[in-house]
Amino acid sequence: MSTVGKKARKALLALAAITLPFLANTASSAELILTNPDFSSGSAGWNPVIISGYTGAGETGITFESGVVKLGRTGTPGEAQISQGFSVTGTQQVLLQFDYQWFSSNPPATDIFTVTLKDSSPPGNDQVAFSQLSGAGTFQPAHFQNIFTVNGDGTLVFYIKEFNNLVGTYVQIDNVSLTTVPLPAAAWLFGSALIGLVAVARRKATA
Repeated sequence: MSTVGKKARKALLALAAITLPFLANTASSAELILTNPDFSSGSAGWNPVIISGYTGAGETGITFESGVVKLGRTGTPGEAQISQGFSVTGTQQVLLQFDYQWFSSNPPATDIFTVTLKDSSPPGNDQVAFSQLSGAGTFQPAHFQNIFTVNGDGTLVFYIKEFNNLVGTYVQIDNVSLTTVPLPAAAWLFGSALIGLVAVARRKATA
């Protein structure tokens, strides 16, 4: 083999040594990165926080029951949220999905439901994944899904702010899913081609 051929083979093998482990470490199928996403185990894995309000006897702004969570309380002003931390390796795309439904009446003072992906790398790099006023809600079952880019550790937050005293709303949330997005097919094709080139180079080296 010529000197140029040997250098090309070495360069190809070096490229394979860098690229193939990366491809191997990137999941080829979606990976669930939340605990108890369907609330089948109540609040397990989630951090419920009453930020303000809901001070009456027996009032609560967060209710876990029958595999769903109810965020907010009809006729009671306040702020509440549930959150859960997650972690991915490096920078990755994730698919966020959840089912939700506004309940009770459409209040004269519009309540706010927001879903945020808080990224800790760097801190404060938050992405508002979804935001809806109760006045814009259909009060029918709805589904949300979208892809976001996250980096390292983060937190998924479901938040509601209610302004109403006599009438109002709450949001019922279910079937939450946060999964890594599989590596694009083009990258796997590149990896397959690289493996083929390495095999050819090795055969020529032993010929």
